[in-house]
Amino acid sequence: MKKNLKKLWRWFFWKINSGIVPLIVWAKYGKFLKFEGDKLPKAPYIMLSNHANLLDPWIVCHASKTPVSIMMNEDGFKAPFFRRWFLKNIGAFPKKKGLSDIGSMKRSISEIKANYPLMIFPEGQTSWDGETQPIYPGIEKMSQKLNVSIVMHRIEGNFIAHPWWAEDDRKGQIIVHRKIIDAETVKSKNFEEIRGEIINYIKHNDVEKSKNNKFSGKNLVSGMENLLWICPSCKELEKLKFEKNSIICEKCKKEQTFNANLYLENPENEITNLYEWVKMQKNFARNLIENAKADEILCESEKARLVQSDYGGLIATLDFGKLRIYKEKLLFLGDSAKIEIAVKNIVAPVFQRKNIVQFEHEKNELKFMFLYNSMMKPLCFLRELTGWQEAEKRGYFI
Repeated sequence: MKKNLKKLWRWFFWKINSGIVPLIVWAKYGKFLKFEGDKLPKAPYIMLSNHANLLDPWIVCHASKTPVSIMMNEDGFKAPFFRRWFLKNIGAFPKKKGLSDIGSMKRSISEIKANYPLMIFPEGQTSWDGETQPIYPGIEKMSQKLNVSIVMHRIEGNFIAHPWWAEDDRKGQIIVHRKIIDAETVKSKNFEEIRGEIINYIKHNDVEKSKNNKFSGKNLVSGMENLLWICPSCKELEKLKFEKNSIICEKCKKEQTFNANLYLENPENEITNLYEWVKMQKNFARNLIENAKADEILCESEKARLVQSDYGGLIATLDFGKLRIYKEKLLFLGDSAKIEIAVKNIVAPVFQRKNIVQFEHEKNELKFMFLYNSMMKPLCFLRELTGWQEAEKRGYFI
C-alpha cells in the first residue's frame, strides 16, 4: 500500500511540475519551447542531451507523460531542505561529478527496470562556452544490457538563453531536436558505433549555431569574469574589467563589447565571439604547458580558498592562500598549511557552482574556491594537464 501511494505521489508531482515548465521557459526567455524530430517512445528508455543550462533537465524531460528519473550532479543535492525535497520527489538522484559512481549506476538500472525513463547528461557537467564537451562512456553498455532505446536530444539556444556563468537571462528561442535509436538497433551495433552516433547527434556549438536566432538582454558580461582571463589584444592575464556589456583591458585599454548572442560588436582581431575567446585561452594554456620547464609556474591564483561543503549547501573555508600550478605539481600555500600534489595523481578536475574547482586525489575530494580570480583559469590548466585535449579529439573520456 505504501509503495503504491509513493508511486501515485510521484506521478501526481510530475504532472504538476512538467505542466509548469513551458510557462517558466516562456516567462524567462520570452518564447515557448519548440520540439522537432521523433516522438517519445513508450517507457522505459534512456534519454540523453547536451547540457548548458540549469533548466535543461526540465526542458528535455517535461514532454514525457511518465515521470523521468534524472541523474544529477551530487553537488546539486548539497542544498537547503526544500530543494533536496523537490529533487527527490521529482525523481532526481545524485551522481559524483566526473567520477565512476557504482551507487548511481545501480539506481539507474533499478529505475529502468521499474519502467521509468532515465535522463542522463553524458558530458557530466554544463558547458561554459556553448560547445558540447567530451562525453563519459557507459550509456551504450547499459542500453544494450537493459535492451532499451536511446532517445537523443540536442538543445539549441539553451546556452545563449542563460550561460552557466551568467547572472541574467536573455530573451530568445530554445529549440529541442530529438532522435531515437531503437532498442533493436542498439543491440545490433557495437559500443563504438553507438557512442559515435551519440556524439555526432548531441555535439553542438551554441554560439555559432544560434548566431541567427536573435537574443536580447542586459548586463551581458556579468559573471563572465569567472570564465575569461586573457586579453585577446595584448595577451595580458587577469587584467580584464567587466562592465554591463563590455570588457576593458586595464593594460592596453582595449574595449570589447558583446551582443546578446555573445558575438563582439566590433572585433579587432580573429576573436569574433565568446567561443573563439575561450578557444584562444585553451591554446594559450596548451602552448605554455608544452614549452614550460618543470619548475616554471604555469598558473598562479592569489586569494584561493580551500573549502568544503555540507549537505545543507553551506561552504566552509578551511584555509586561505595562494594556488600555483606547475607542469608536474599543484602547490597550495595556505595560511595554515602547505599542500603539494603531483599532477599525475589528480583525477577528474571539474567545476562546482560558478567559482569552485574540484578534483579527487588519493580518494580524497579537494575543492578550491576563487572569489577574486577567474575560476576557469586554474581549471583550464588542470584539464589540459590531465588529458582534456585528447578527450576533446576523441569526443569522449576513457
